[in-house]
Amino acid sequence: MKRRHLLSALPASFAAAGTARAQQHWLVGDWVGDLLGSRDADPRRRLTVTSVDVAGGTARGSWGRNETPIQISGDTVRLTTGGNSPVVLRYTAPDRLEGTVSQSNSGSRPPFTIVMRRR
Repeated sequence: MKRRHLLSALPASFAAAGTARAQQHWLVGDWVGDLLGSRDADPRRRLTVTSVDVAGGTARGSWGRNETPIQISGDTVRLTTGGNSPVVLRYTAPDRLEGTVSQSNSGSRPPFTIVMRRR
């Protein structure tokens, strides 16, 4: 009798775990991409998002190695790099962010384009 109750409880616990994963915000994760047109020796950039507060429109995470405040509005993500460069990204497809990275000291130069994919 005990075995039946134990086995019948297993699917419910797996279903609950699946539901928790399904409700995770689309931004949470590790994103990587290259600055297009950059002359940097390493144009690769990394955004790591650990949590999202949908009601507050904010997220916790880092750009490279620097923790940074992240703002979210709909499918748009805004942050500022450790070098004070504004970053604007848009969720354009599952596992894909596209946007721009402006240089804080660029004057009138156009921003770099970046396409990021979830790792």
